[in-house]
Order: sequence, then C-alpha cells, then structure tokens
Amino acid sequence: MVSKEKEICTISDPRDLWVIAEIKERDIGAVRVGQDASFTVLTFPGATFRGKVVRVGNQVEAESRTLEVRIEVNNADGRLKPGMFADVEIETTVFENIVVIPDTAVQTEGDNQIVFVALDGNKFQKRLVKLGMEQRGRAQVTAGLKPGERIVTEGSFILKSEMLKSQLEAE
Repeated sequence: MVSKEKEICTISDPRDLWVIAEIKERDIGAVRVGQDASFTVLTFPGATFRGKVVRVGNQVEAESRTLEVRIEVNNADGRLKPGMFADVEIETTVFENIVVIPDTAVQTEGDNQIVFVALDGNKFQKRLVKLGMEQRGRAQVTAGLKPGERIVTEGSFILKSEMLKSQLEAE
C-alpha cells in the first residue's frame, strides 16, 4: 500500500529535455534567457546539439561559485538520455576591442594568474593579469596586458619553473 502523499513516479516526455549547465560566477552577466546554446556529449563524438536558455538561476552555489542555467533541447529522435554529461557553450554578446590569449599562456602563482611578456632579446617579464570569460581554450584579459604586447604562449610553465628555481637559489 502507498499513501496518496507518496510520489511513486514522474511522467515526462523524453522528446523535450533540459540541459542544466553550471556557469562560472564571472560569466553570469553575459547569460540571458532566450540565448542560443550548443553542446556535445561523449556518446556522440562530433555531433553538436542545440537548444535555448529558458532559465537563469538566482543563487550562486557557495562552494563552486557557479550558477545554474537551464537549456531546453528538442530530443525528438531520442538520442539524448537524461543524466548524460555535456560540454555546453552559450552564445553571448560579441565584445569588440578585447585582449584574448590562449589559456596555455596563463600560469598560476598562489592566488594570481600570470603571463610572461616577451621583451627585447631573450628576456621576459612576469606580468600579473586578471582574466574574464574563458571559452575554447582562450581567456579574456581584463587587466594586465595591452593589445599588441607579445607573450609566451608555449613553454610558459618552463619559464615559471626557471623563475622559481632562481628565487630558491637566491635564498
């Protein structure tokens, strides 16, 4: 016997699904209801699925510093299954005149992000940067670099290691 207050099943239509995305706190301002979104799932390599943002959460998760965004997806062919993990991209406003660098150029030093600016000859300067939105292996730089400055994009970890090694030797 089951009491009438006990929920024993949920009826749903698998032709329409929700994708729940967690976006970083710094990206919240760029996400709005109605924006297009695309995503991929491991089950179907090379396939891209599309949907629309139908809800932007109203509370940032304390530990992960993320906000939940709901994307509605048509699943008429039934390929997508509830519970799958997805990599989501939400199409936001295009910004002009911003500095964007490969994320391979960014190194972490304590709580800070740094890059190495190429100077004359074989000299490099460590530069503290502030990052904005990140997407597809690229990061927006909101402070610390000027347009046109040359930075190390490959091998920055080696430069950081050498910098730390010389600091240890000096002590």
